[in-house]
Amino acid sequence: MIEFNSVSKSYQIAGNTVPVLRDISFTIEDGEFVSIMGPSGSGKSTLMHIMGCLDVPTSGRVSLFGTDIAGMSRDELAHARNRQIGFVFQNFHLIGRMTALRNVELPLVYAGWRRGRRSERARSLLTQVGLEHRMDHYPNELSGGQKQRVAIARALANQPSLILADEPTGALDTATGQEIMELFGRLNSQGVTIVVVTHDAAVASYASRTIYVRDGKVVDTL
Repeated sequence: MIEFNSVSKSYQIAGNTVPVLRDISFTIEDGEFVSIMGPSGSGKSTLMHIMGCLDVPTSGRVSLFGTDIAGMSRDELAHARNRQIGFVFQNFHLIGRMTALRNVELPLVYAGWRRGRRSERARSLLTQVGLEHRMDHYPNELSGGQKQRVAIARALANQPSLILADEPTGALDTATGQEIMELFGRLNSQGVTIVVVTHDAAVASYASRTIYVRDGKVVDTL
């Protein structure tokens, strides 16, 4: 599903070249639950951005769903983000003026679903993540764990084959974080490929495999 071959990424900052990723190679197979673990500044979030078609490498090759992302147009990258990949972030990124139901419907609006059909899909997903009684609540009326469940339901809206989660438990207490990771485990058992970026060994332990990153390099895979 995901293949990195000798991938490097650098940014130009104030006229200087700043390397972030250095000659990284790994493969993530369809249906895996993988964590990418490393300290702050190790390059793990940049890896996720490239996996999610939010950025492209400076050198090397990234294959996603069998296609080299370097050859994809902006529209094709946007289509992959909307239809094939679901994103979950540490700070939820919910829209405050929308109810939980409307937040989950949003990707379906962009995908052109009719109102009745997208409402039915969003209700089903919120029920799946245990929020059938919170559909009409706004984000400021939800706990952190409930917000993250809304974010996960939204990520699943277009039935993606890949979920990318960047520090998904970082804003949650330990018990709630465990609930969220158990939810990812259940989704993975249903066939969804899960990639979680984290600095927390307890979070990484839920994955079947961990890729360790330090100073922009893969230092181990267990």
